[in-house]
Amino acid sequence: MVIWLRREAALGVSSDVIRAADRHRVVELDAAVQAVYEERDAVLAAARAKAEAIVAQARAVADDLIKDANERAANSEQLGYAEGQRKALAEFHASMVARAYSEAESTRRVEARLQTAVMQAVERIVLESDRQALFARVASTLGGVLQSQARLTLRVCPAELDAARAAFARAVEGGLLNATVEVLADDSTKPGDCRCEWDHGVADASLSVQLAALRKAIAPSASVPAEAAQPAAAEDEEDDADIDAPDEYEYDYDDSEDEEDEDAVSHEDDEDEEDDDHDDSDDDEDEDLYEEDDEDEDEEDDE
Repeated sequence: MVIWLRREAALGVSSDVIRAADRHRVVELDAAVQAVYEERDAVLAAARAKAEAIVAQARAVADDLIKDANERAANSEQLGYAEGQRKALAEFHASMVARAYSEAESTRRVEARLQTAVMQAVERIVLESDRQALFARVASTLGGVLQSQARLTLRVCPAELDAARAAFARAVEGGLLNATVEVLADDSTKPGDCRCEWDHGVADASLSVQLAALRKAIAPSASVPAEAAQPAAAEDEEDDADIDAPDEYEYDYDDSEDEEDEDAVSHEDDEDEEDDDHDDSDDDEDEDLYEEDDEDEDEEDDE
């Protein structure tokens, strides 16, 4: 006897007759097995669907990661190129600055050598030049500065005393210098020195001072553009129109002496006014005396 179940396999029974309960139990067991198989298939299908979803999500995440990685790689390439370009420019600028600094140093060294050579040539020419020309130039300059001074004292080297006296005498005779000049020999001075003293200050017109001023003027640290120097010089000339002297001369004015001189002048003016008043009174008294003398003479004539 054979009992056909819902499964592909069949269950064989050795006897021709089975009990109903046994058959019922066999059918239940077959149904239970079938239910287990169906649940198994459902679980497997759900697992497969979930696995496929996980795989799809993983693929999407992987695609996003790959896309981000590609974008980062592209950005990194651009950033790396820009950084390399900046670094190359920085190195180029540094090399150019170093080259410019080296060239500037070389130029300064050449300028220093040229300045030294020029100053040596100028010093040699000036020191070998005629001293009367030096003193004549000093006299001309002082003539523009000391227009109202009455007395001027100069101290020079004893060996150059005659040349200084001759040069200043010609300046006074020619009207370039309106002052009473006294030229004295000073043993403490060196050849080329010329120290000037007047009522309100002193000036050192020595060759050493002028050469030092020239050396300072052509020094690199003191060099200024000609365009910037000309307006400044023009303003100085307008402001100091009454005192026009070259920079190589050092002047020292005493303001306190100026104030004392002004006070003395004002005091002298007051005294002059008092003297004038006194003279007027004396004149009045003299006139009275003259009138009395005239009356006495008239009386004598009448007698």
